[in-house]
Amino acid sequence: MLWRIEIKKTTSDPEAKALESDIRDLASGIDAEARITRLYYLEGELDKTAAERIAAEVLCDPVCEGYSVRA
Repeated sequence: MLWRIEIKKTTSDPEAKALESDIRDLASGIDAEARITRLYYLEGELDKTAAERIAAEVLCDPVCEGYSVRA
């Protein structure tokens, strides 16, 4: 099975803020909101519980990130 795992910041993201600033500079002051999401695909003999465990324990920093797992 193929699992799609998204990792997103749950706290303020300085990298996204820097990107927003760059967009404003390049696009004549257009107000932009940026969010950065890391995307992983896991393929193999994994059930949803195993994919969620990998997301939570390996791919995600629980202090400042959240994750979602979809088939």
